[in-house]
Amino acid sequence: MLRGGAGIVGLTKLSRSIAGSPHGLRYCFGGMTDAAQVPFINPDSDYPCCWFCPALRLPRTGFLVVDRPSRHWPFDAADGYRYSVDGRIPVCVSPGRSDWNLSGQLLHRAYNRMRDTLTGVFPALERAFNFSAHKGAVVLLTGFQTLAALRRMGHSRLTAWLAKRGVRLPHGVEELAIEAAKAQQTSLPGEDAAAQIIEDLANSILNLTERIARVEKQMEKMLNEHPQEPILLSMPGMGHILAAELLVAAGDFSAYATEGHFASAAGMVPVSRGSGTRTGINVRPKRYSRPLQRALFLAAQAACFHHQRDRDYYSRKRAQGMRHSAAVICVARRQIRMLWTLLREDRQYQIDPPERGTDA
Repeated sequence: MLRGGAGIVGLTKLSRSIAGSPHGLRYCFGGMTDAAQVPFINPDSDYPCCWFCPALRLPRTGFLVVDRPSRHWPFDAADGYRYSVDGRIPVCVSPGRSDWNLSGQLLHRAYNRMRDTLTGVFPALERAFNFSAHKGAVVLLTGFQTLAALRRMGHSRLTAWLAKRGVRLPHGVEELAIEAAKAQQTSLPGEDAAAQIIEDLANSILNLTERIARVEKQMEKMLNEHPQEPILLSMPGMGHILAAELLVAAGDFSAYATEGHFASAAGMVPVSRGSGTRTGINVRPKRYSRPLQRALFLAAQAACFHHQRDRDYYSRKRAQGMRHSAAVICVARRQIRMLWTLLREDRQYQIDPPERGTDA
């Protein structure tokens, strides 16, 4: 028997789509009136959400949530929101973005904006560090963004300043920063205004990094309490984040009759478009769970890179003329069959499957 997903309560912020709801409608909270008139999401909280989400300005009863944008929820250029056609009710059209993935996208954008602004006033310092892989360099930018500021500090004072803020190997960061200050001789106009922007972006990057780490720890703790966590983590290409995404997107595994139904829900089963004498026409499905497909596709793609058996299977499919995405979907289908077997037999994945007992 496949056990249910009762232990995953709390990992998901949005429930599964209401069965039979039109146009992918997930929530229909009713009218626009609410006694408290308090926004559903507090902008100062740790709840990751799109900046333009109506949940930031409206109570729970004041907006709808749908799976994806469509003509049924037209965009209003006057205020930048989408509304229902009939009742002019604000609509959230990207519920899949209201998770830790959005935080990662915002983090990359902040890095790019910070580096772009720094290049305009202090290109030597921008070339000296790989900021996305060096937290100490980002900490440096919270206090020093210009050529003159670094020159005023000097070696020993800058090293002490970095060490006080918990930077690992502060002497190495200090040497690279001072060398960058010596390599550039010209102070560029407008650097004071740019320095404030760089400082704000550096602080936002550090805060967002801490939030992501905190959410991932919380996610891992909740995942460890789920009964099917050992089975999922034993599979090739499956880590804590993808396992949590899969459990949230799939819900209760016992709701799927077979592994074919599960694959169909993930959009990995072609749909027949034959009619009359036109037979054998299979096309890509249009109605399926995008989050579920994403989790399975990424797990299969990681397995192709890091596990020999999946890599050989992927290579065979490519040799047959399949594109990369089609070959990865074939690997994902094989992993779905493997997952279904592991859940049915309640055991973890092993490279060499256990020997089956023979009847006497």
